[in-house]
Amino acid sequence: MSKIFCLETEWVQSVHDLKSDSYVKPLLEFLLNTAPHSGIDSYTFRNVCCEKDFEYYIEHLRNKSYFDYNIVYLCFHGGPGDFAFPADKKDKDKEPFSLIDFADQYEGIFKERPVNVHFGCCLTLNTNEDDILYFKRKTGANMVTGYERSVPFVESFIFETWLMNAMAKHPDFRATRMQEFANKEMPFYVDKFKFKAY
Repeated sequence: MSKIFCLETEWVQSVHDLKSDSYVKPLLEFLLNTAPHSGIDSYTFRNVCCEKDFEYYIEHLRNKSYFDYNIVYLCFHGGPGDFAFPADKKDKDKEPFSLIDFADQYEGIFKERPVNVHFGCCLTLNTNEDDILYFKRKTGANMVTGYERSVPFVESFIFETWLMNAMAKHPDFRATRMQEFANKEMPFYVDKFKFKAY
């Protein structure tokens, strides 16, 4: 059985944003409610508005009491090689948080146990492969997955439900096997989103 550690952004920045509910939490609840078929037995979920929030929550993964979380699921607005925090986007001089920034700031955060990191973000893996492999190596991630294209919410809900289930049911899969499995089981979404596993 697997545990998911999920951080999700505040998607819409407006006066009404506190009235919006999580997009990803229903997916996590579905997986939990269908255990043991889903292979997910628990999750930890937090909303993240700014880099300080992210820093506070992601640092928990260094604590041994979180070592049994083997899927890290990051849901943000994305761009090629990066993802963004909505509160920080208001600062015109603030750059998005890149994979390289993450790797350098949180070196070794996933070491000592097998952790699969999934970026539920548009375009984040549409970047130099060397940068993705640097992120993987520097953080100690077992596998890194995500998309090279933009990803609509409804379709991504379907695919990511499958993906979380696949990761939980096949904890021994490395990137090549996961990519082959996704190509075989979910070819439409793999092609549409340009899903990649590293």
